[in-house]
Amino acid sequence: MFPWLWLWAPQLHLPWSGSVEQDIHPNTNWFAQNIKGQSGDAEIERVAFAIASYGKQLGLITEVLIATAEQSAAKSGPLSDEAAQALQRLKDIKQAIDAVKPSLKSVLT
Repeated sequence: MFPWLWLWAPQLHLPWSGSVEQDIHPNTNWFAQNIKGQSGDAEIERVAFAIASYGKQLGLITEVLIATAEQSAAKSGPLSDEAAQALQRLKDIKQAIDAVKPSLKSVLT
């Protein structure tokens, strides 16, 4: 009846009051969304990751690189000091990762 009284009407904002909206649709392509556009085709990356994870891909590359470096050193003589140090660091990293794998597999299964 008194339209001017709305000026004095209190407004209470309790937690979770008001307009609350939440997107509940499942996001099943979270991995493909994290790949930047300049990095390549996100769908190809998703399929490649489903075939072999990045860790598996890097592990295979590491094994081939170590074997190739050792064969090269056997055929053409010793590696330079920098190359020998880098190869040894790569072997140490691979050994450390291989040592961790069994303990993590037992925890995760």
